[in-house]
Amino acid sequence: MKAPFNSRSRPVAWRRYVLAPLLSLAVLESSGADSLPPRAKESEVDLPPLRLAGREVRAHTQGILWTAGRWWVTARREDTKPRSAVLLAWTPGTATWDGWDLTPEGAPTSAPVLDHAGGFQEAGGRLWIPVSESRRHGTSVVAAYEVAALHPGQTPVPSIHFSVPDHVGAVAVLPARRTVEGVEEILLLGASWDTESVYGWSSAGRLAFTWSAAELRPRGLGLGTVAAPMAGVAVQDWKWANGHLYASGLVPSRPGGTSGSRGRLLIFSDPMNASAEVEARTVPIWNGMELAREAMTPDADGRGIWFLPADLGSTNRLVHVKIESLPRGGSTKP
Repeated sequence: MKAPFNSRSRPVAWRRYVLAPLLSLAVLESSGADSLPPRAKESEVDLPPLRLAGREVRAHTQGILWTAGRWWVTARREDTKPRSAVLLAWTPGTATWDGWDLTPEGAPTSAPVLDHAGGFQEAGGRLWIPVSESRRHGTSVVAAYEVAALHPGQTPVPSIHFSVPDHVGAVAVLPARRTVEGVEEILLLGASWDTESVYGWSSAGRLAFTWSAAELRPRGLGLGTVAAPMAGVAVQDWKWANGHLYASGLVPSRPGGTSGSRGRLLIFSDPMNASAEVEARTVPIWNGMELAREAMTPDADGRGIWFLPADLGSTNRLVHVKIESLPRGGSTKP
């Protein structure tokens, strides 16, 4: 597998396109505040259809965040063969998107296709993005892109990248900690498919630890395996913010397919401590869809969460909810 340097990391053909004007802002609970981070207001934001060359296209949403005055989205473009990993950026008040193809290329035809750009986070002016095969136990590349260097029409080149022999669905960035060598270094947390494992890396890609069932269970994480199922949360997206780790995703289906939301929001005050309490909230079903099924990012003040639950296509909607409005699902503690 080759890293994204000699790759298809070029602006996608649909890098800039004109969208219809912002359609509407349906406020669920008005507080008089702006609808975008860092201010919190429970709301829905209808976005225009995603169009390419005059026709609608579709991208499977994976991650979202707000930084540098823009919404950034990672996704897998579904209307191309082969499918491709893309990074999108949209500035409120404008009618265009910028987009970049992050799919590695140049490997032999028998090499795996890395088309899944997962949940991601910004830290120190860098976007830390995992790009993986769209299968369990597939391979991945975790890459850091300088936000200031992402320009329309220019090929994005990662400043740091490293390979991982597993599917990494989401990356969170924990604050710098002092290593045994006395160096201050951030810690990257990567969740695998169904959160069977969680990996901890230095910014250079040095593997610091791997959490498996024994470490995941007390944290309320992971669906486990077929042979050893667990009842934790399969992380879809997670972010470090406001001194906490916010993780959203789904718990296993109930026996018999009974109704009820599978969406959960976990808030860790100390994710490195397996015995620390974890606040759990139930994330509701919205328009027949699990809000926590895909992308998520918290407000800067920690009072609310933005969700982007559906694929980008003919209709696109951001949903914001206040954390205090989400029913408590109890805490997890061994």
